[in-house]
Amino acid sequence: NSKYWIDLVNPTKEEIRQVKQIFNLHKIGIDNFSAKKIRPKFHQLGDHALIAFYKITAANENIKPEKIDIILGKNFLITLTEKSMPEIEQLKKTSEVTELLKQGLDLLLAKIIERTVETYFPTIEKVDIELDSLQNQALNTNQHNVMEILFRIKKELLKLRKIIYPQREAILKLSTGGCKYLSKESESSFREIHDNTIIITDLIED
Repeated sequence: NSKYWIDLVNPTKEEIRQVKQIFNLHKIGIDNFSAKKIRPKFHQLGDHALIAFYKITAANENIKPEKIDIILGKNFLITLTEKSMPEIEQLKKTSEVTELLKQGLDLLLAKIIERTVETYFPTIEKVDIELDSLQNQALNTNQHNVMEILFRIKKELLKLRKIIYPQREAILKLSTGGCKYLSKESESSFREIHDNTIIITDLIED
């Protein structure tokens, strides 16, 4: 009855091979780690659920998506990232992890995705403040570079829309019984997360 959370950061091919062998993973699941530009999604693949999600950060008018691949089995949860994510590292250091593992891997999964979705709010706020500032500059000056930056930011927001819409759809599936390992409690958590993705969508559209 033991439950395991395995967090792999930039794993080697040998590490991936060993994890595949130990947990008898469907090939399409763990090999998706190499597909850096895969769309956010959720698939139930036999005894394993595959989830691809993105967190975001903003720097120099650029929105940077960072993918996290998640594989959920009956008694294990595997997270794969290209580099260390503060949201996951902070969670691992808390006593909450032990409690979540006792309650169920599905609740740990919900907590990880909740923290991933929460990265959108400060990033969007930062971009929004910058947009307001640039738009004010554009009204008061004729600086060509201001218009170029505005165009670049709006292009980045379009990139964000391409992430959040399929991500919202994947969360909806998780909240409505799409995964065989989710309890009613975790489905309720995913409904709350889905509500947050709707708020994020509204913020982007505004």
